[in-house]
Amino acid sequence: MRQREHKNGNPVQSVHKGLPRWYGSLALRLAVLINVTATGVLALFWSIDYARERSAHVREAAERLSEEAKVLRVTRSTLADAARFQTYLDDFCHQMDLHSSPGHHIIITNSTGNIVARAHVRDEPSLEAAMLAAAVKGFVRFRHRADEFVVSALHDADGTSIIVAQSLAPAYAIIHAQALSRAISLEPIPKPLLRGRRCRPKPSVGKRRS
Repeated sequence: MRQREHKNGNPVQSVHKGLPRWYGSLALRLAVLINVTATGVLALFWSIDYARERSAHVREAAERLSEEAKVLRVTRSTLADAARFQTYLDDFCHQMDLHSSPGHHIIITNSTGNIVARAHVRDEPSLEAAMLAAAVKGFVRFRHRADEFVVSALHDADGTSIIVAQSLAPAYAIIHAQALSRAISLEPIPKPLLRGRRCRPKPSVGKRRS
């Protein structure tokens, strides 16, 4: 350890006084490299798991909407009166919880693509236009304003289509919370491989008394 001289000639400890022995050593650099690599690998697996969970939630939501469309098709064939089916359609959409199924909307189009029935609970022309565009292109997801929506379209032989959509905001909130929880619960990387003792300055040797 470097020293400097005082005016009286006694050695004085340098500014590096008290640093660990392994500070700046090759072993410490190796330990840092191992920690950084391990952190990078964990982050990669975390991002892959996040994407898989996101896709799974979207797929489950699309399947649930597809089942709703099938129920509506059966009900529509049973209720021949358009007014009765419209009442049922409004009641069906009204039962959807605003927190678990925000933006839930249903539209029914004829063979020419015109809307012949809709749920009046959440009647919104811009949302309906986005639903129609996604259904025509065969998309499962689409963006509307600041939210991402999932959509399912059921097409009948006569050209009638039942299109159901809802926001993915609650599902994404759950995914984000789970991902954050996993990130926080990750075990910390082990301590550095080396454990050194702090350098203690050697006591200065005074002059012998005669």
